[in-house]
Amino acid sequence: MLYICYMDKIFLQFNHSPDDFYGQHVVTPPTNNTYYIGPGTHPHYEVFYLIEGKLDYLIESEIYTVHPGEMIFVASTEIHTLKIDGNKPFNRAVFLFNFTALKALLGNSLTISDTEYFKGENFLHVIPRDIVKKHSLDKLLFSILQSESLGKYSYLHAVSKTLEFIIELDKIFMEQKTSLVKTPTIIDPYIKQVVNYINEHITEPLSLDTIANNLFTSKSTLCHKFSNYMNLSLNRYITIKKVNYARKLIYDG
Repeated sequence: MLYICYMDKIFLQFNHSPDDFYGQHVVTPPTNNTYYIGPGTHPHYEVFYLIEGKLDYLIESEIYTVHPGEMIFVASTEIHTLKIDGNKPFNRAVFLFNFTALKALLGNSLTISDTEYFKGENFLHVIPRDIVKKHSLDKLLFSILQSESLGKYSYLHAVSKTLEFIIELDKIFMEQKTSLVKTPTIIDPYIKQVVNYINEHITEPLSLDTIANNLFTSKSTLCHKFSNYMNLSLNRYITIKKVNYARKLIYDG
């Protein structure tokens, strides 16, 4: 099984505080076969912008078909996997930011809370192309990624442009959230139930027997269905979730 963690592969761009903001713009030539990136996760929020290519984006138990010009927004600690159509070039820009670091820098002046629209059942994972263009999210994203070239001003520029980006997200989510929520291409109610149980009991001991008993299913059925759908074993999923939950607690002090 292919396992690539974004924390290991991402290109660090902001030398003053690499744990706060980092990203990359990458073009992968056609490989002529379908391939996967992930599963991966991290304590940051991630913005993924597809410029060219064709892919399915699995976030926890939901699969979204992403089209060029659309943005994917992934919340902290959410496990995600990309299934890429290798018959096309894969051109994307990715940016990760630490919301807690922004709050620490700005104190009470940052009135936006990440829990307002980065959490919950109506979390907006996919931002359509027309909204991306209308709010210039693509231009803001590339402005953030160019911060490294500004020398001693790189960190300040990254912070300011990230704040601009978050303000635009806030406008989008608060004004148009209901109409923008995109239904996942595929969702398996059984897998969603497993994922929800793990997330709700992440601070407790989680064994396969415990999960199977609480969901009234057999352990073999549980493991087989989960690994087929998620492209990783259930034990691996639990380990990744617990490690990243602990890392987020450290980030949050």
